[in-house]
Amino acid sequence: MMAIGTLVLSCADSAKKTQNATSENSSKAKTNIEKIDPFKKRQEELKRMEPISFESLKSWLPSTLGGLPLKSAKSLFPMFEGQAEVRGVYGEPGMKENISLILMDAAGPHGDSFSNQIQEFKKEIPDKEVDGIQMKSALKVKNWFVRQDYNSNVDQTHISFFHDERVMIKLVASNFNVEESWDLIGELDFRKLSELAK
Repeated sequence: MMAIGTLVLSCADSAKKTQNATSENSSKAKTNIEKIDPFKKRQEELKRMEPISFESLKSWLPSTLGGLPLKSAKSLFPMFEGQAEVRGVYGEPGMKENISLILMDAAGPHGDSFSNQIQEFKKEIPDKEVDGIQMKSALKVKNWFVRQDYNSNVDQTHISFFHDERVMIKLVASNFNVEESWDLIGELDFRKLSELAK
C-alpha cells in the first residue's frame, strides 16, 4: 500500500515537473520568436493600425518639387479597396524633367503587400551595374534602408525606402542625377508624414 502511495506521489510530481517544463518551454519559445523575428511582430502591429487616408497622403504631396508643379495626384490601385497609396506626378507636358513620387502605407489589414517589403529593403545585395544601370541596395541614409538605381543612358534616378518602417516612398526622377534626386528628397516634409502616421 505504501509502495502504491509512493508511486502515485512520484507520478504526480513527475506530471507537475513536465507541466512546468512545458509551460517554461512555451514561454521561452514565445520569447525566442519575438527575439528572432521582430519583423513579424512589427507586421502584426501594422495590421492593427489605421492606414493613412488617400486624401491625407494626397494633401502631404508638395505643390512643387524641384521647381516643377504637381500636375496630378491619383491612386495607383483604385481597384483594391483599403490600400492606402498615392502617386504624384510633377512636370509640364513636353518637358524633359519630370518626377513621379509614390507613397504606400503598409498599415491596416490590406497593407501586407507593402509591409512584406520592409524586411526585403534591409537585405544587403551586392551593388551591380547592368546595361548602364547602377543598382545599390541597403544603403543606410538617416534611419532609412534605401534602394537606389541610376540609369546613365536616360539620366533617370530611382530612390525607394520605408519611412518609420511603415510608409514606402518611391521617387522616380527623369533628367535628375543621383545627387539632384536626393535634393528632391530633402524638400519633403517627413516630420509631417510621421504625424500623419500616428
